[in-house]
Amino acid sequence: MARRLAQLAQVPVDDLRGVGPKTATALAAVGVASVLDLLLYYPRRYLDRTATATIRDLAEGEQATVLVEVKRVTARRTRNRRSLVQVSVGDGTASMGITFFNQPWRER
Repeated sequence: MARRLAQLAQVPVDDLRGVGPKTATALAAVGVASVLDLLLYYPRRYLDRTATATIRDLAEGEQATVLVEVKRVTARRTRNRRSLVQVSVGDGTASMGITFFNQPWRER
């Protein structure tokens, strides 16, 4: 088994399918250069997306998972031909607007 692990240390991460130059550069920035490094890399933190909040309880700058109902979606183009999608949502406690820039697929 040790021999196989040593072989993984010789395989660069950009040899993996789906890992291109951009991803390889990002991985190298955190010290991951080989497949073995990738297997031994553990994240520093996890985001708990199971805990939900209400719109009323949201605080600016805080990350939260909110279950909402989409009320209205409008899409338009800006003067420089970029897409702008505005979504009105609510969860029973409050409502809010969300704006997506250059993501026309969000209209669906």
